[in-house]
Amino acid sequence: MVAEKDITCYKALRKNWCGYITPIRGKHVSKAVIKGKRLMKPSIWSRLFGKTEKVEEIYGTLTLVETGYIHVYVNKYIAKMCFSDCDVFECVIPMGTEYYIDKDRNTLASRSLRFVRCVL
Repeated sequence: MVAEKDITCYKALRKNWCGYITPIRGKHVSKAVIKGKRLMKPSIWSRLFGKTEKVEEIYGTLTLVETGYIHVYVNKYIAKMCFSDCDVFECVIPMGTEYYIDKDRNTLASRSLRFVRCVL
């Protein structure tokens, strides 16, 4: 999908000696706007199961949106519950940005993200 307007969302980041890092991949975040990048390394799912199709066989209709997207939450409390040791930032997926939403409508995966402020 493409965002028809700015979408408010929440990103958990872990504080370390050099600022903030993403809690799963450990990527350093130093800008107010970040963009998803294509990663050359195979994903954890590729290493474990060989390829995404096998993951879909195991989990039914699950579709993985991983490489090149930034994962965020629709609710700041869900983000904090998932990553209790992290700070939670209010963010915006800018209008016109490609994004996906999960079937439970709790998480989003976006190609671009603008940080607004720390909220938790």
